[in-house]
Amino acid sequence: MEVSTVTPQGVSLGNANSFANEAAAAQSRLISYYIQGNEEMKLQDYYGAISSYNKAIQLYPNHSKAYYNNLRADFNELRKTSSILGKLTWRWTKMQILLLFMSGIFYLIHHLIEKAN
Repeated sequence: MEVSTVTPQGVSLGNANSFANEAAAAQSRLISYYIQGNEEMKLQDYYGAISSYNKAIQLYPNHSKAYYNNLRADFNELRKTSSILGKLTWRWTKMQILLLFMSGIFYLIHHLIEKAN
């Protein structure tokens, strides 16, 4: 892999320009994923934010802010999910109480009809 050579016309950088372009493109993608994750956090799209932060971390594993925001998104998604589960559990409990009450009424009606016959 030839990075630079000296010629009578000057120094040839060889592949150095393409390496620099690739590095700039990777940095641009990193910033794009990080900003996208921040926007998804604002919209409370926590799964999308986690995905974007993971992509940023893949490009630059030492990106501490991406790790931190990824954990925040994970925590917020967990909190949102547990809140939904709590509401569903309470609704299910109310439904069970209602069904128990209705079955008691049906039992009472059935018992009264049997006594009447």
